[in-house]
Amino acid sequence: MLDWDVRSPVRLTGARIDGDVVLAEIFIATDCTWAVYAPRIQVAGAFVGLGMRSAAGINLAEAHVENSVILTGARIGGVDASIATMQGGFFADWGFVSTGPVELLAIQVGNIVTFHDSELQGMPTAVNLTRSVVSRIRLDLREPPRGRVILRDVRVNSLIDEVKSWPAADSLDLEGLKYHRISGTEYIPARERIAWILKDSNVSASSFEQLAMHYQGAGDERSARAVRLARERHLLRRGTFASQVWGRLQDVLFGYGYVPARALLWLSVLVLFGTFWFLGHPVAPLKEGEHPTWDPFIYSLDLAIPIVDLGQEKAWDPTGSNKAVVMIMVTGGWLLASAVVAGARRLLARA
Repeated sequence: MLDWDVRSPVRLTGARIDGDVVLAEIFIATDCTWAVYAPRIQVAGAFVGLGMRSAAGINLAEAHVENSVILTGARIGGVDASIATMQGGFFADWGFVSTGPVELLAIQVGNIVTFHDSELQGMPTAVNLTRSVVSRIRLDLREPPRGRVILRDVRVNSLIDEVKSWPAADSLDLEGLKYHRISGTEYIPARERIAWILKDSNVSASSFEQLAMHYQGAGDERSARAVRLARERHLLRRGTFASQVWGRLQDVLFGYGYVPARALLWLSVLVLFGTFWFLGHPVAPLKEGEHPTWDPFIYSLDLAIPIVDLGQEKAWDPTGSNKAVVMIMVTGGWLLASAVVAGARRLLARA
């Protein structure tokens, strides 16, 4: 059908079509929910709705299409292609507009699902791809979707989007999403990708780890660390008061181990603090006549770095306030040195 005006729905329930289904540039005026009602249809070729117009939607639930579903430039009231299979792709792009939800639950597509340059106006859900298995997904829309974007338990090799296409806060579901590569039409830094993840109000640690693994696989260790640090900060909000205090201390001191340079800086501050303290508060020797020359800097260094024995710590006998300072330095030294060692271990593992 080409350039036709139709006043009733097209019904193809369970039909078997040896070639293509072509509904290009057709206008369907109907008060029904579905302009095209074709659940369980089997098409040996392609389903072509290029430029189709209708206030009603298209139902291809459980359909099997040997080639592709092509809705490029169509303006319709929604799509339900749940549990459908397509050997080619699902093309809802280049001016495609859906005023209702696009439901693609558990869809299996051999090539691509694309919404490039499209408008998804459905509410409360713009597009739902739950449990879908797809080679490639493009979500670089013409404008942000009005409803939720659900990517729960999706399996995709490559996911492409852009910042201007992201949904509003609390309108993204990423739980269980697995991808090998994620990219934008333009470069998107890690901090913005983290903001994307946080649009999922119920985001879990696995979503952060998935993104971190993507960066790590691409050799971008710095971005991977930034994502894992953001994960720890996010999880901190759900903890008890005591765990939040402890977590914030770890964040300030060494970024949960993902910012070892910060730990090294604090370690230097600790040594300098000890040096100035012991300059004015010398420590008595443990045994008279059997001790090295008193050196506040070396003594502080020996206290703060637990993996090095400089022969100072065991030669002196701190008492009173000196003993309290020693305990602070030893405890702080263990904490900070562990973070530095952990960071060095990750660096060596990457090398």
